Amino acid sequence: MNKNKLIVMVVTFAVLIALTPLIFSKLMNSKLNQMIENYKKKGYKVELLSDKSTYLQTDKVFLVTLPSKDLKHQGVKDLTLIIETVFKNLPITDVKFDVRVKKIDFIAPNMDSLAEFVKKNIHAKVTTPNFKTYAYKIDDIKVKNSFKEVGLENIRGIFRLSDEVKNSLLISKAYVKDNGFEISLNNFTYEFKHVKESSKSDLSFNMFIKTMFGEYKVTNVYLSNVIELKKLAFLSGKLVVNNINSKSIKLKDFKVAFFLKDIPSEILKQLAVKSDDETVAKIFEHGFKFKLTSSLKDVFWQKDLGGYILEVDVDSLKTPNALEKMKAKDYSFLNVKVNIIASKPLFGILIRIVPNLAPFAQFAKEQNGKMVLDLEIKKDKLYIQGKPVQ
Repeated sequence: MNKNKLIVMVVTFAVLIALTPLIFSKLMNSKLNQMIENYKKKGYKVELLSDKSTYLQTDKVFLVTLPSKDLKHQGVKDLTLIIETVFKNLPITDVKFDVRVKKIDFIAPNMDSLAEFVKKNIHAKVTTPNFKTYAYKIDDIKVKNSFKEVGLENIRGIFRLSDEVKNSLLISKAYVKDNGFEISLNNFTYEFKHVKESSKSDLSFNMFIKTMFGEYKVTNVYLSNVIELKKLAFLSGKLVVNNINSKSIKLKDFKVAFFLKDIPSEILKQLAVKSDDETVAKIFEHGFKFKLTSSLKDVFWQKDLGGYILEVDVDSLKTPNALEKMKAKDYSFLNVKVNIIASKPLFGILIRIVPNLAPFAQFAKEQNGKMVLDLEIKKDKLYIQGKPVQ
């Protein structure tokens, strides 16, 4: 290879290296601008406050105001953020966002002190390699005076934005201490997924409570819910508590779950806006199915109280004149089943907690040392232990 060709190659290579920051600056800024345009279409207001970019690095500061329609369900009226966006103008780079709260107004009155707290203490750092997956971390929060202390530690998560939205959040510890009282959530995790008309969330944590009456450890608390808003809606939820331990009470394996289905999604959306009698009646006019289950393996409070299993099924038949029937106290369109299996001590407690069950307690049967009660209302007729009551 002659000397001239070598010089040309070296010069060409040097030019390409020199142009790399410029090329990738335009490429990354194009993606950033597209993201901004997408948010503007959703009602966000985005204003460029300053541009501190250099040849090797892009550094821009934006003022971002979120649309009120996206805030009202969180109890917020106005929210404006200052977001600094920084990335290297290189082929492999992460985009970093530094987020602070400029202004926040809550819907509820007399919340100025909370607004000031949020502006002073909320500071997040977000990183993305592709404008689809965002890893975020929020600075630890700690507020303390002579009596009270509130804190959140190690707040971090990942947010994914594509055809489906996913969000995962982890808080190592969240606590409140107030003059001898203390409550803390440990290893708090939250997972959320949304695809078109469907969403699912899962939440878990351990809890510690300290009061003047003693200390309580609650382990492996799990909550989940599913919402499907297709033509006919499906909603379900679950709560599980593995253990509650203290000197005075011990509880093991408490569970409660439900589902609601076959209601037109449009009616549920109307109900979210307006919950008057006529809108509620539309649910009964169309009909639905509801099921509730609950169980407790064992509870000790001064003595061993045993456990229980509870099942409730509600089948609401299609009823065009449901509102008139309900006003006349005619519930013949409802079929209801209730099944209770409980230890003797818990059966007695349940009857006291739910007085409407008291008249039926005398019909309960003892089987294998437990009390069993089956109730059914079908077409306005009452059945107890499978037999019709005249």
